Amino acid sequence: MEELEIWRLSVPESLRPGLRLRSHRLGQPQALYLAVHIHFSYYNVRIALFRVCVLAWAQDSEEQMRYKLLLTESARSIIDLVHFIDLEPFVLPWVQYNMPQAALFVLFDFIIENPSHSETRKNLSYMQIATSYFMRLQYATGNMVFGTILTQFLEIATKFLEGPCLPSITQPDVSANQRGLELWDNLDSGVGTTDYEESIGLQALQLPIHNGFEFQDMDLWLTESEVLSFLESNADFGLPNPESEGQLVRPEEEIRDQI
Repeated sequence: MEELEIWRLSVPESLRPGLRLRSHRLGQPQALYLAVHIHFSYYNVRIALFRVCVLAWAQDSEEQMRYKLLLTESARSIIDLVHFIDLEPFVLPWVQYNMPQAALFVLFDFIIENPSHSETRKNLSYMQIATSYFMRLQYATGNMVFGTILTQFLEIATKFLEGPCLPSITQPDVSANQRGLELWDNLDSGVGTTDYEESIGLQALQLPIHNGFEFQDMDLWLTESEVLSFLESNADFGLPNPESEGQLVRPEEEIRDQI
């Protein structure tokens, strides 16, 4: 962390991560894009380091919570910057999609694991901001997947905080899993948070999200490489793959190319 902090302080103040990004002081749009990229790179490394710390302090719940709070702080900082991202094909998918998605997953995981924490409502609000961004991205690209999948994460988190998830979300598919059915039956009798986490897919229960895809035995604390691996193995989702696609293509450009 010391080396990362030294690097952060070496960045010019107008571009420095951790300080409020003021677009009017940067002048050219290219400078703003560079600033967002620098900020995302910094928070990406922070998230990776804090994830290691969470694992290293597995036996110390107090220290583990401290690092989880630092993780969510980094995730919120990423989401604070999404309104600066151009919804244009020249923007790297890593900036336009992967980092905001990873930030949303970090917040989602914290909400599910700590529903009564004082920062949970704030994290839910930031999930709403991120979801709004992805809906705008969906509109700009004409790709329904951008908003559909991540909107369902927000819906799950919201329902989780309100009480037992609505049957329309997971109940039909839970019945196929005996363990899941038992967990659902226990919800009305005061089930603990740990069991409820299992009921939405953080342990062994399958949770359908979109197009038949299921989260099972999956860690939602995603790194950049894990996100890329997910994109490569699920090309049918229509998500941007920076290695194979390079750039997002707007619908009107596809039509023009065909002509």
